[in-house]
Amino acid sequence: MQLKRAFKIGLMLAVSVAASAQTPSEEQSLVASFKVVSNDFLKSLVEKQGCHTRLASPTIPDWWYKECHKFDVDGAKIDVQKTTSLVSPYVGSLVVGDIISNTTRQKTEPEASADNVITHTREKIMEYSFGYQDGKWRFVSSHVVSDSDAD
Repeated sequence: MQLKRAFKIGLMLAVSVAASAQTPSEEQSLVASFKVVSNDFLKSLVEKQGCHTRLASPTIPDWWYKECHKFDVDGAKIDVQKTTSLVSPYVGSLVVGDIISNTTRQKTEPEASADNVITHTREKIMEYSFGYQDGKWRFVSSHVVSDSDAD
């Protein structure tokens, strides 16, 4: 009796695992769809790159500087991994470098905007995570992998 019950449980488990498994061609399709999502995301980063004036600190309202971003989209790395999660059976990661250049602080925003002398450069590596949920890739989170001076 116990053997018959164990067999039924094992069979039900095997059927549920088989039903959730992806075929190699389905997995290739998921990877291809993540490449499309990654390319769109990288295009959005390129649209954001450039120079902008920023307030140095909310507590010091009369200090401004210019900050410039250049994303290394050609060196970006992507990866897709299968998980055991039922909510996100696949996760994708996109790792992108960002070269950040700054000018010195100026007393006014127009002075900072006119300043073109870069005094500090650093490289920040970001990892953006996506989950495959309900048939589409969704942004999940981002975190800094490294942040170092490039000077």
